[in-house]
Amino acid sequence: MGRKRGRIYEELRRYKALYPDTGFVVVIDRSKRTRESLIPLSRVKRIGRDFMELDDGTMIPLHRVVRIERDITANSAKGGGEKD
Repeated sequence: MGRKRGRIYEELRRYKALYPDTGFVVVIDRSKRTRESLIPLSRVKRIGRDFMELDDGTMIPLHRVVRIERDITANSAKGGGEKD
């Protein structure tokens, strides 16, 4: 994904609407050795133009978003046959 915050904002909103239970946001985490954290979209409570807010009040700047993805195995485990 590109570094344009407008595009990240739009993609986050789209994934949050389409895959609220199976989507994940990968963000840069300076405190971890792996430097990345995987955050379920179900924890994202608000998406602003510059930040996303988690359910515990943590604010994460959108420029730290590396990628947005979804767990396709969760959909097949529920018996869904949705295709992209």
